[in-house]
Amino acid sequence: MVLSAVHLEGGTRHDIYRFFCKRMEAVRSATGIETLIVGTTGDGAGDVAAKHGHHFIEHQNKPLSYKFNAGLQAIREHNPDYVMILGSDDIASDSLFHAYKALTLQHEYGVIGVHDLYFMGLHDKRWGFGYCGYWKGRKQSYMLGVGRMIHKRILDYCDWNLWYDARNSGLDGAASKTIKNAKQAGVNADSITIGIKKHNHLLIDIKTRGNISSMSNFEMDDVEYDRLFFDHLSPDEAGPIVFHIDKTIYGKY
Repeated sequence: MVLSAVHLEGGTRHDIYRFFCKRMEAVRSATGIETLIVGTTGDGAGDVAAKHGHHFIEHQNKPLSYKFNAGLQAIREHNPDYVMILGSDDIASDSLFHAYKALTLQHEYGVIGVHDLYFMGLHDKRWGFGYCGYWKGRKQSYMLGVGRMIHKRILDYCDWNLWYDARNSGLDGAASKTIKNAKQAGVNADSITIGIKKHNHLLIDIKTRGNISSMSNFEMDDVEYDRLFFDHLSPDEAGPIVFHIDKTIYGKY
């Protein structure tokens, strides 16, 4: 299953969240992988999730680590073999999920993830507004937090509380520490990373108002976002996303 979290109040993430929910509905149809979203009371996120057939629970927004832990506790009841952590502003192609599933059939990895990523900047008050880029990552063996998929034996080790303290940032590093602790305790946490560009997958982090983290000022390769989405998604998904990006950047239409 996929675990995500969303907080719509005070941001401009509504459209991106709707795109995410539609995308994950398509993923479920293509792969059978289901999604659980943790939202905040009163912002309408639950209605959008229900429209697309996703599981949904409510929890206070902060600390964010507790919000994700609450999601893990809810997912635990479904007894999945793996849980992927994916932001509600992250758009991934069907092909990436098929690749992950194929890896689980080859070997029962403890952790599966990616080492590179696409970015799209839609926060008009921060660096990178209007820019779409590809970041090759630090090195091929370095796994990013986005899109990381964790085996239930590691989650069992931490009693499905991947984050051990109250925090609103640094969640990727804290999760990595828990995984490392599990490995040191003798839990099989062997891992594998894949390259999304090399294998022609899509995983893009769309930064809007309301995001906790800014678009990182990495050295990136320029990317044509319209071509990127149309290359990896169906026209009925790519079209509205590109339309929204154009309108946000240029004020078109």
